[in-house]
Amino acid sequence: MKSEIPLAAFPKQFELDGDRIYVNVPEANRVAVVSRSQKKVIGTWPVRAAKDNVPMGYDRAGHRLFVACAPGTFVVFETPSGREIASVDIAEDADGIYYDSKRRLIYISCGSGFIDVVRQRDADHYERVDRVQTAKGAATSLLVPELDRLFLAVPAHDTTAAELRIYRPVAPILSK
Repeated sequence: MKSEIPLAAFPKQFELDGDRIYVNVPEANRVAVVSRSQKKVIGTWPVRAAKDNVPMGYDRAGHRLFVACAPGTFVVFETPSGREIASVDIAEDADGIYYDSKRRLIYISCGSGFIDVVRQRDADHYERVDRVQTAKGAATSLLVPELDRLFLAVPAHDTTAAELRIYRPVAPILSK
């Protein structure tokens, strides 16, 4: 069955959670919360920490929605309430966010040439623990938990061919 649900502006990415769909609407600088059963927007959450919110990730068990903003900010929302609970500085031009529940790490691929790794200390506290240099423009990524691999697409440039890089996530060594 086809349904149309009007949004404030063009949507960029979404995450599903039961009846809810969380939709990133960068032009409105908001996350729209859509009810699939009611076929309408039931709430909107302003992204206060920064603008140009594009990629999203989701910790379903912890009810945390992750949003990255192009200027270099990672934002965490509590999904039951829509409350913005944390923000962390990251590299610019984020394009992919993936939550690794096994390690409680979030991988953020950024077009500025980095993968930032944010650790979830607990549901409300986050810190960047690593920055892996990649290549300028390499932002499209995919985490495949079953393979324990993060894939990163690197675009071709004048003197280099396009490539697919494969990373094996490991837990960072943390000092106490």
